[in-house]
Amino acid sequence: MTDDEKVKVILREVLDAFASVVFVVDQDVCIQAYNAAAAELITATRTDVLQRRAGDVLHCIHASPMLGGCSYSAACQYCTIRNAVTDALEQNCIIRRRAKVQLISPQKTTVLRAVVSVSPFSLQESRYALVELEDFNEIVKLYRKLLICHGCGKLLDSESSWDWTDFSLTNNWNIDCSYSYCVDCFNEDIHAIEDR
Repeated sequence: MTDDEKVKVILREVLDAFASVVFVVDQDVCIQAYNAAAAELITATRTDVLQRRAGDVLHCIHASPMLGGCSYSAACQYCTIRNAVTDALEQNCIIRRRAKVQLISPQKTTVLRAVVSVSPFSLQESRYALVELEDFNEIVKLYRKLLICHGCGKLLDSESSWDWTDFSLTNNWNIDCSYSYCVDCFNEDIHAIEDR
């Protein structure tokens, strides 16, 4: 194996080591490479993916052929991924933004809530960006389902286990908790102290 071949193998392995969806794109968000996690999301063959815009490949809801494809619809000017790539390449810095990406396929529409991380780099005098889509749908679901006892403040941690909110969030989600009073509870407690 030559040194060039070895480097290509290493780079492929590094891309595939990411658990998140990762693309290497040019300044027009045309895909130059992608990892195994991205391959699971893509329904096209490798030759149909490379050199095409990410919105077309991922079937972004705004990249419909009726609208002209990725980067041509009115909504594309607000595209978090496109704008993050542009900003990262122009500012030569890492950009992180949250995005709600709607992907359509013949079977279903998928809503992907993600943190979009874009890292610019140069290769053979050309500018590229490494785009990582970190899925946080699981966390969004968690926040929609937090059940907290109104009486004692415990959090429903599983189907039948109630734990103190701070203990549950710290142990399960590595979230540190701090405490304060809302205005109503503060006023209620102040009145209770004054009434003594």
